[in-house]
Amino acid sequence: MTKRSYIPVNKNGLPEMFEFPFGNLTYILGIDYLISEDIFTVDLKTAAGEPIVLGERLVANQPLWSDFTDSRIPSVTVVPMNEADPNEDITFETFGDTVQLFIDDVGPDGG
Repeated sequence: MTKRSYIPVNKNGLPEMFEFPFGNLTYILGIDYLISEDIFTVDLKTAAGEPIVLGERLVANQPLWSDFTDSRIPSVTVVPMNEADPNEDITFETFGDTVQLFIDDVGPDGG
């Protein structure tokens, strides 16, 4: 059972774009899989479709958008990871199964 909330992704339906609320703002997320490189990428856009960050590679245990300073980026921390096994890599087999886009909404005490 997961402790954190996560953003559900249907890897078999990629590429996909969908609206997702972070706090009181809604964003558009685009998820894609580059089969030739075996990597997943994410696009972040405003609700109006204006690009904020395009093509960010998902890296296990590294928060999305942490290298960017755009004030439109959600203040919520999103981390691709496996809660039970932090050493697991992101592959087509694991993403959406054991590896999820978790929202870091768990306090320091784990609850």
